[in-house]
Amino acid sequence: MPSARFTFALCELHNSFIHGFDKNSDPNIKGHYLCMYLFKLYNSDEEDEEEDEEDEEDENSSIIEYSNIVDIINLCKNYYDNQLNINWRVHEFIRNYDAIISHANYIKPEIVEVFYLSGGESVAILKTFWIKIIQRAWKRVYLKRCIVISKRKEIKSLHYREYNGKWPNSCFYLPSIKSLLNTKKWS
Repeated sequence: MPSARFTFALCELHNSFIHGFDKNSDPNIKGHYLCMYLFKLYNSDEEDEEEDEEDEEDENSSIIEYSNIVDIINLCKNYYDNQLNINWRVHEFIRNYDAIISHANYIKPEIVEVFYLSGGESVAILKTFWIKIIQRAWKRVYLKRCIVISKRKEIKSLHYREYNGKWPNSCFYLPSIKSLLNTKKWS
């Protein structure tokens, strides 16, 4: 297993018809994402690379190094497209499972935190969605910044600043990264 807390992986929701479930399986696996493939992350430090090589020898089956991620994704999508059995499109907990697995972006590289359950299953907690949330929030902040900057460019605002030593109230506050990460807005 990689020494980093987060890694890249291809994941899919556990389905008993596809992945199986027996007496040795962890009972909590049914709602988790399974790690199909873990991708090796390359480090610039030589020491880290040597440690990764040692880890790779020990756990050769859990980390797969591929030159083209697209080939793996296409392989997984072809698997789902070629399945004719309708039973595997049903999930015990998720009602819209068929719609989820039919989506074009179902199998994609994700940033994940990997855990091993008592049955030996490798499951993942997806972290990629946080990037999307921050991107959307930053777009809102950026638009507000553009409006404030355009107001500061007006001659009226420049004259006000020249005489008073500060910007007018309409363009005084310039949104920043601090306002983006304000925890009060998230709750």
